[in-house]
Amino acid sequence: MGKKVNGVLVKGWLYKDSLKPIAELDGAGNVAAEFIYGSKYNTPDYAVRGGVAYRIFSDHLGSPRLLVNSATGAITARMDYDEFGNVLSDPSPGFTPFGFAGGIYDTDTGLVRFGARDYDPVAGRWTSKDPIRFEGGDANLYGYIISDPVNYIDSNGLDWVNDAANFSAGFGDAITFDGTDWIREQWGGNKTVDKCSGYYTAGGYGGYAWWLALNLAGYRSGMEFNVGKNFRIAPWGNRTTSQYGKYPHYHRRVPDPKRPGHGMEGQGIKQHRPWEGGW
Repeated sequence: MGKKVNGVLVKGWLYKDSLKPIAELDGAGNVAAEFIYGSKYNTPDYAVRGGVAYRIFSDHLGSPRLLVNSATGAITARMDYDEFGNVLSDPSPGFTPFGFAGGIYDTDTGLVRFGARDYDPVAGRWTSKDPIRFEGGDANLYGYIISDPVNYIDSNGLDWVNDAANFSAGFGDAITFDGTDWIREQWGGNKTVDKCSGYYTAGGYGGYAWWLALNLAGYRSGMEFNVGKNFRIAPWGNRTTSQYGKYPHYHRRVPDPKRPGHGMEGQGIKQHRPWEGGW
């Protein structure tokens, strides 16, 4: 990917994937800067230019705010934006290509590139329709993040649908202890999941919190779950005088010899059974 002015290539970028530039090139194809990612998926933590490493401090959206010389601790630049991403202060324009919400900022046009589309912070809208149309979740095909750029980002220009998918993947991986990750890997579904995404991380934290809350609630209440008509499990045990009831156990109905796999009508669910018990 490159930028031309009056038909002349002035700079270019090498990408790690569809969203992460890892190097900036000059018009002759020489490496002018390198970018190192760590804590965020849409904005690097470090930029190396002229042999000097600079720490990039960004906000919750991924917008660079401070550029600090890693060797001296001196602040090289400070960037400020308004709510919709208009640049209010940038004493060193072009020193880093990253702008509002981690997009690629063009100093000449003021547009910010996010994957598939350009965002115009002056208008607060995309310059083109959503490529996935209404599947992006917004009736306004030019609308940027349902008009809430303070809290949300759209790093690939396809509205929030991919961010929601990353959140869901992180949540599912957390509560299944990466079981869903293994399934996606077998079916090639991990190509669409960005595990470095802040939404994936947030989904993971949400999943762990949900799992912990469920276990605490289950332990305190002795919660049980029906599985079909003849089987019920108590994964945390419950308050009972039964020999096995206070430990994880299951219940089963009395088998009906005339109907294999079914219980006797009207018999209810009978004895507590330890996990190692048989049918």
